[in-house]
Amino acid sequence: GIGLLLANVKLQGLKFIVRHSIFPLYLYSKYYFTHKNARQRGEFHLSSAGQRNRSQLRAFCLSRASHSLAHSRHRGHRTATAQSLFLGPGAVHSPTAEVGVQKLLELFMKQKEDACRLFLANKISVSHYNKHKLVYQRLGEFCKKSRINDMPLDQFNRQTIHDLEIFFKADYNLSVNSTAKMLEFIRKGILWAYQCGLILINPFSAYRIKKEDTQVQFLNKQEISRIRKKQLDIPRLDLVRDSFVFSCFTGISYADMCKLTKDQIVFDSKSSGYIHFYRTKTNHPAFIPLLPQSMEILDKYINQNNSGKIFPMLSNQKTNAYLKELADICGIKKKLTYHVARHSFAVTICLENGIPIETLSKILGHTNLRVTQAYAKITHKKVMNDMQALKDRLEY
Repeated sequence: GIGLLLANVKLQGLKFIVRHSIFPLYLYSKYYFTHKNARQRGEFHLSSAGQRNRSQLRAFCLSRASHSLAHSRHRGHRTATAQSLFLGPGAVHSPTAEVGVQKLLELFMKQKEDACRLFLANKISVSHYNKHKLVYQRLGEFCKKSRINDMPLDQFNRQTIHDLEIFFKADYNLSVNSTAKMLEFIRKGILWAYQCGLILINPFSAYRIKKEDTQVQFLNKQEISRIRKKQLDIPRLDLVRDSFVFSCFTGISYADMCKLTKDQIVFDSKSSGYIHFYRTKTNHPAFIPLLPQSMEILDKYINQNNSGKIFPMLSNQKTNAYLKELADICGIKKKLTYHVARHSFAVTICLENGIPIETLSKILGHTNLRVTQAYAKITHKKVMNDMQALKDRLEY
């Protein structure tokens, strides 16, 4: 019995040596010789063989890098990155090693500057650029509250993400989904730093950003008719009402309504018109046939503006404020914003009248059918109609 016990102890010791000494050394030597040419070029990626053993290799690499980082800091070198630690000094000559970003605000300042250049080149919208500005501003306020000028990237960890989440909810009273959008923007910036080798571990990899399912707000047939037929003597409300109802029958968003021109209105040989344009949000094509209700409003405004734009749209803030006033006049208790028109088109005008969800996705210009399927969950009228048709077909 004692002999078997000693043999088991020796076997366990041999396994420990193989697992923690010989096997990591094998992985590292395999990586070194497989990527000798890549090391000389300053590249940093894994082959297919490396991908298969990624978990073991990453653990060994991080262990080696952490020891090297501690040693370099002990000697006073505080600018070591993941690439220089893993590949060795002087081995990195790639553009990512020349980013020169070592702190949190520096990273997001660079991203804000890149977004500004893209905005000036008309590659992104002004709202997208404003999001970059807002994220940088909020991170600066977070650092100020933490009584630091900036935060080193290697100190940005899971606890920091948790503190940011509490900061957004408590200090700015953001909802769960608004907080998730802010954290998602920050996650993309940190992921970029991780991919460039500026940090060793992506702290967002094991962090789940919490979101809540929101109820899509839309108007029913009676509410749309009440707004459409209401007599209005105030020009600003009449303009907002017409543009809102036009979107109720076309599904066009506010951003696309601001850019809608005569050139995007096409009439075929049968005198039936349609709108064809590329969405501002996704640059995805949208094809929208014109219904008689939308044609009626289009005829009213198509020749009023000499700038080429069809509707003289007000700012989004003023439009939403006037829509709330319009809702009070029409006796509608729902919270009315311009985007409710797009939801109303999808649910009340299309899905409840039997339009297939694939056709609706094409009309709305969605890039993914799953986005359109969110509207299908709330079509109570269509569910009742389908069940009634089922009852008529059942013969028992």
